[in-house]
Amino acid sequence: MSHLSQGDLGFIRYPDERNYYLSGAKEFLAQGWSFFAGERSLWNGPLNLLWVALFQANLVWVRIANIALITFAGVPLWGLIRRKFSVGAAYLGLGLYLFQPALIHFNGTILTEPPFIALLVLSLWAFSKGEYKFHFLSGLLMAFASLVRPTTQLFPLYFLLFSVFISRCKGEKAWVKQSTLLFVGGALLVLLPYMGKNWVRHQKFGIANGSGAVMYLGNDLRTDGHEPVYSQFDFDTIETTWPQAHLDTEGDRRLTERAIARMQLHPLETLELMSRKFFRYIFGSPQAYFYPFADLRSFLRYTHGFSRWEALAQLTWISFCMAGLLCSFARIDWSRSINLFVGALLSYFVLLHTLLFPIARLALPFHVLSIPLVAFGMLKKPIESVLLGLLVFCSIGFIDAGRLRHQVSTNYAEYFSDSISLTESMKSNAHAIAFDSASSFHALAKEAKVEFEFVPKQIRTNQALIVSIKVPEKSKLSKAKLGVRLGRIGEEGGVRVVNEIDVEYTTNGRTFRVPLKVPKSWAGQGVRLELQLPKSARKGGARFSDLQFVSG
Repeated sequence: MSHLSQGDLGFIRYPDERNYYLSGAKEFLAQGWSFFAGERSLWNGPLNLLWVALFQANLVWVRIANIALITFAGVPLWGLIRRKFSVGAAYLGLGLYLFQPALIHFNGTILTEPPFIALLVLSLWAFSKGEYKFHFLSGLLMAFASLVRPTTQLFPLYFLLFSVFISRCKGEKAWVKQSTLLFVGGALLVLLPYMGKNWVRHQKFGIANGSGAVMYLGNDLRTDGHEPVYSQFDFDTIETTWPQAHLDTEGDRRLTERAIARMQLHPLETLELMSRKFFRYIFGSPQAYFYPFADLRSFLRYTHGFSRWEALAQLTWISFCMAGLLCSFARIDWSRSINLFVGALLSYFVLLHTLLFPIARLALPFHVLSIPLVAFGMLKKPIESVLLGLLVFCSIGFIDAGRLRHQVSTNYAEYFSDSISLTESMKSNAHAIAFDSASSFHALAKEAKVEFEFVPKQIRTNQALIVSIKVPEKSKLSKAKLGVRLGRIGEEGGVRVVNEIDVEYTTNGRTFRVPLKVPKSWAGQGVRLELQLPKSARKGGARFSDLQFVSG
């Protein structure tokens, strides 16, 4: 996700820069190496903290160093492509690398992207050299990348299994190539001692915590696996981990257990979400490029200048490069070790984020590592790459993602821990409303509204109103706006507009959810919820039913 803000080199763009990396580096500078004996050392991989601390946590120098890292990493990438494909492909690949909009955006931060991507490129370059000593070096570099961002800590094991699978499929005598064993050996030489330290000190066999949070958020059916902001919700991990943070060992364990419990409760829905995350990770989604706007039309209407062109450039880059990658698959020689290594890396990232959190920023390593194959595919099939790129661009950028952003499944309420059905018996006030049954009503005039009174079981971070809407077959209505006002019982003048969403009228009916920000101070008190029906509701004969107030 790209929050487009500008500032000088000492400016903090992202909360993670301050909360995790800068603060961690300062704690290391204050405590020395004893820092790695404490629980705080499990919040992140150690190398990015040490990298920031190397410059005495001076933001200006760290940013300059990170820009240099990303820039010079283009040299081995160019050499790799030239050696394996052609000079033309090398220059095309270098251009794609240097002008990747998201890479330009993140290389001036103190996030993990710059050192992580630079080490991944160096590991790929070393493996491509084809000599055993470089295969071992490639493993070492991959391990160092894992110590920057633990995302790749399982890749050595994955690559070993991947290689065995390919060897068996091809009927080769050897189960695994020596190059693979050398790579795995080099990686484990670095990873196992640090993991062992964490096991002895904290009973955590891994580089860092965090997998619980990304598993919890990435498979949250309430937010469709997006970052909560896209669903007008808040991050609610603290409600599960309190008084620990989500990166503390106990907090990480609780989130993992909560995520697994939810997946076991809704296995089919979770698998269906994962199938969509597969494409979301590779190609992105409209929200990722047009944040916080729903579609291209609203994006162009409300954005100007640099932020607009950066997002559109990123969309264009993704579209045509993914087209080139797809075109390369038909022409690539998969018997070569380096191509298998790239294939293993790309499939690893896709599989990992399909299971976990597929936000756009985390796909940047995938896009960079795919550049050698992208350049090859674009040169071999230029016309097909352009046509396919246009198709991808249009499918991502010109669909109206906001139109159905608030549409949910009919069983959406099951994803929340608490639910209250709002029926006619709970009605406290109504204007131009007629109930057809205890849970269904329609409008009698333009300014129709109905108010319900109830006491929520608990005020939580995330709550929503769920409502189903259906119109007769002959209705010609389509879009409309549905509003909700919220207040406390007995509080005059305390009603305030909480949310308004776009809905669609359909003859087969659709279910929508309206996210609600209920103040924590209202805990234990009665709530007045007023539903403001669309002005067109009476004309179209719309029926509103099955209202539920859900939370948790």
